[in-house]
Amino acid sequence: MRNNGKRQRQSLRMILIFVFVVLFMAFVVLFVFDELGSNNDRISSLYYSQSQDIVNYIGKNIELVQSEDDSDENLQKQLSELLEASGDRFLVMEDDAHIIFAKSQLETDRLYDLTDPGKYWSSINISSYDINTYKWEHNNVRYSLSLLTDHSYLLETTALSQHIYYVMIAVVLLCLVLLILLITYVGILNRTETRLSRTEMDLTDNNRRFEKFIDDNSSGTESQIKSESEFEKRYNRFSKINDVAVLRNLLSKSDDEDLKPIRILIITFALKERYYTADEIFRFVELILSRNKNREFIAELRKGCFAIILYKSSEAEAKAKAERVLTVLEKNNDGQYDGFDINLYELGASKDTVLEDFERIMAEEVLGK
Repeated sequence: MRNNGKRQRQSLRMILIFVFVVLFMAFVVLFVFDELGSNNDRISSLYYSQSQDIVNYIGKNIELVQSEDDSDENLQKQLSELLEASGDRFLVMEDDAHIIFAKSQLETDRLYDLTDPGKYWSSINISSYDINTYKWEHNNVRYSLSLLTDHSYLLETTALSQHIYYVMIAVVLLCLVLLILLITYVGILNRTETRLSRTEMDLTDNNRRFEKFIDDNSSGTESQIKSESEFEKRYNRFSKINDVAVLRNLLSKSDDEDLKPIRILIITFALKERYYTADEIFRFVELILSRNKNREFIAELRKGCFAIILYKSSEAEAKAKAERVLTVLEKNNDGQYDGFDINLYELGASKDTVLEDFERIMAEEVLGK
């Protein structure tokens, strides 16, 4: 039941993440498109204003030309020179009766029956152009000069389409990064919740076992309690012995010069070819601990082989320590072991690290025997 609830919460988190990212992306896209639309309008308005200035300038020049020579051929020649025509941007001049000029001299010659203004404007798609117009009157004839600019030409000239493309790529990448970060965060939350749930179950199970142990032993005799107390003292004594993994971890962090010189005292018992009980192993440990100081670190390297780490210990101090341990072991040998070896080494004195020196000693002196 609890697992189902946990899975539901985790699924709900993932759904909320996707909903949040989708809403965030929609908001950003709407905001960006609104800004891009406003920017396009401003640029288009500015471009339209500049185009109007251009057509006004050309129109006034044509008025001056007309005052000297108002023939169609002369006007067409002047218009061809004032603005280079293209399919995206061109001039059209007309009067009340016909088209005088359209795009270029060559295009004008090919108009044929499209010289009528109504037919000509019907033949082109006016909606795809921005049109700027200049009008004037000459000899009681009304003239109109128009500058037509294709919308796509405006976008290409101002790079608006590329700008929109790059902005949308940036928005998509931003949303993807956000989605990845949120999924990673939720994954961490889910793993943490799983670990906490397992820890809670372990604690509950341990509490039940402890309660059962209390109930089963609530009627214990005084001798049982005394025996348990003695075992607890002996166990607490033995718990000061560390294993090789703890020792390696300690030595990997012991290259600080303030801790040196560092020496290791290795004590190896010559065990007999038989099984040794836990009490007998406790006995070896107690013999070593009897001369041990709190600042000295003790570890069991293998069965019957122990090590004492001596920090900031001179060679004389280390040898004195070895002599004290030797005296205790010789005095208290009651036949449990055939003898023992005590070897003293210095760690970290060479170019190798403290841990590398220890591994070499382990390979040559401990595991090799």
